[in-house]
Amino acid sequence: MYIKCLTALLLVFSFLCGLGSGSYCNLSECGRNNLGCDNDGKFNPKCLPDTRIVPMKIHRKSLLSAFNKFRNSVASGQKKLRPAARMSSISWSMELEYMAKLTLLSCSMENYCLSTKNFCYVGSILDALKYAGKMDPDEIPDYIIITKLINGWMDRLADISLGMVISMPDKLGDIKIANAALLISEANTHVGCMGMRFTLSYFHHFVLVCAFSTDVFINRSLYKLTARPGSACKRRDSTYPALCAPGEIYHNDRHIPNGTLLRPYGKAKMQDPDQETFNSYNFYNYGRTLNLKFNL
Repeated sequence: MYIKCLTALLLVFSFLCGLGSGSYCNLSECGRNNLGCDNDGKFNPKCLPDTRIVPMKIHRKSLLSAFNKFRNSVASGQKKLRPAARMSSISWSMELEYMAKLTLLSCSMENYCLSTKNFCYVGSILDALKYAGKMDPDEIPDYIIITKLINGWMDRLADISLGMVISMPDKLGDIKIANAALLISEANTHVGCMGMRFTLSYFHHFVLVCAFSTDVFINRSLYKLTARPGSACKRRDSTYPALCAPGEIYHNDRHIPNGTLLRPYGKAKMQDPDQETFNSYNFYNYGRTLNLKFNL
């Protein structure tokens, strides 16, 4: 028992050491523009005083279940699209959760360059919701807001055509369609999410960021089509039979020659004093307003 506990502690220690900010500066995809590079893990001074991180520990299982159920339904052909030959099931990544947290700590709308040793291209979804009132901000539970936001991402599947699945165009009518595209990318093996709350002018704001193990590229397929779901998987997932089991290799750690991202990374870093923050006017145009009658 002692040996098992010691081993677990060593694994945690090794993981935390691996998150050293300096280690992110030498990755080829982002270089020193990587948000993780020399990042002290503290809130941007421009964040509002009551800004706080919302841990995802109690939500991890439900988030994974939601993502995998959605992917399984798409991969099996239950939605309007054709079945997928080799769509991965999604597992939780503590490092991607850390990337999501760094994005939130910036209090910025910037699409930062994110890259890790295991995931060369880290795609992300940032979404927000606000509701008015002087009540305790926790009166509306986190899980209700998280569920509403994620359902909004999945709803955009209606805007994805078979042609987009086969070859992603360089322009979309609404860039938020890219959220659904990222959710059904076959190589998405891992995810990590983090939430944040703050108040401003009687509005309670909830911001959710999910970081994924890959991103969406133009002129490339989201997944390979098939007549039989999971036909190209080395091993099928036992819970989600249309998906590949964890451990399927997609080489997410490798650079993609001539790969062009649908949503290019910004050039700014968290420390950029000119970056707009969540409490700027841009954020109000982005965040949706929650009807207080919703699930209350």
